[in-house]
Amino acid sequence: MLDDNNKNENINETNIEGDYSEIDQTRHIAYLRDKRKARKVKVFFERLRILLKIIVVLGLGFLLFKLVKYPSWYMPKYSFDSYPNTHLKFEGNVLTPDLTILNALRRVKIPDKSIYRIETEEFVHEIEKISTVKKAYVRRYAFPAGLEVIIEEKVPIISIAPNEEVLPLVVFANDGSIIAREFVQNKALNTFKVLCFDNYLNWTEKQVDSLYLLGKTAEDYSKEKVEYIDLRNQNDVRIKLESVNIRLGMLDKNAIRRLHKISAILPQASTLSDPIDYIDLRWDDSAYIKLKK
Repeated sequence: MLDDNNKNENINETNIEGDYSEIDQTRHIAYLRDKRKARKVKVFFERLRILLKIIVVLGLGFLLFKLVKYPSWYMPKYSFDSYPNTHLKFEGNVLTPDLTILNALRRVKIPDKSIYRIETEEFVHEIEKISTVKKAYVRRYAFPAGLEVIIEEKVPIISIAPNEEVLPLVVFANDGSIIAREFVQNKALNTFKVLCFDNYLNWTEKQVDSLYLLGKTAEDYSKEKVEYIDLRNQNDVRIKLESVNIRLGMLDKNAIRRLHKISAILPQASTLSDPIDYIDLRWDDSAYIKLKK
């Protein structure tokens, strides 16, 4: 009997273990199935993410390409046909006409490049050939594409004429160069007018500077405007002020020092009732007031 009971218990235990084994297998199969599904979903989203990255990169590349090729990056071929226009800006040109700058730009062909790739050296070189231009700067800008030309002009300081009634024939700049007459005609110039028959076309920068210093010294010490400097007789130079003539004599090393006497002589001259012909400053150690006869 005991053996039969033990046998029945062993059979029951085997059946229970068998039932549990089937349940575990079913669960394991379900777990593997769910894991495969999760892996498929993960792979799908990874592939979708890669696809979206590719689409974004291609989209950015296309937008960049369209931006580079955008018409506002390119100067139209008609940009130099006239001025003013939206593709050109000129600044600092007082003596230099707009048309003269435009003609200088026309000597350079507009490159078929976007504005940020255009070299400006050729434009600068052509503009600086103009006799009134000391320095030129060319800047680029976009939307719309164009050039901004900034001019630093030479300063006129000496004008040359054969007599006081004639308009200047030549104007010298502060660097000793000659400014073409076309740029100064009919313009009010703040220069010292020099009456001269000399070959002024061969003057050096030093000669121009010395004449400017002569006129500036006369104005500073007299507090009057210099109307002209008369160099027609190199041995007897004269300076015409607003109220009186100055006879300076030779332009030697002491000429500037002799002009310093004006500040002391002019107050005395203003007290005279008789008309003054000129103030004589030809001598280093003395000065005279010459009355008209």
